[in-house]
Amino acid sequence: MGMQHHRGNPERCPQSEDRQDAQLLLHLLLEDRFPRIWVPDAENRDPRQLLWHRHRLVQMRTRVMNQLHVVALNEGLRRKKALWRPAGRAELQGLSLAPWASRRRQDLLDLLDRLMPKIHELNGSWNRSWTRRGVRSSNHDRGCDPRDGWVGPSA
Repeated sequence: MGMQHHRGNPERCPQSEDRQDAQLLLHLLLEDRFPRIWVPDAENRDPRQLLWHRHRLVQMRTRVMNQLHVVALNEGLRRKKALWRPAGRAELQGLSLAPWASRRRQDLLDLLDRLMPKIHELNGSWNRSWTRRGVRSSNHDRGCDPRDGWVGPSA
């Protein structure tokens, strides 16, 4: 293949790079220029966990909604965002599907119905956290648009 393999004896390799690295580290430490790793303080750790958890749930919701969208498209139902409004959801639930496709649709709708309240709860927690800190920002700026069109479980 034209590839060459080189092997060397570590005892015969020059150690100057290690020595130069050590000198550089010492120099940076003595001049107080050694890079610091940022570690969030205790006050910031929990809100960061909240954001990370919400982020992962939103990713799951997106995957579920994409799969439901594909189910609808495969049956010729093209509603884009309207699929998540009451009429669109009713159409999606009213589609006549094969048994396993119907099971998949119902499982995905159940997952969506479980994820959405959790995400909304985390949105509220996030808003309360920032209000306590005296920071004002709109939900829309963080992607927490209340007009996201989710329709809860049908009664």
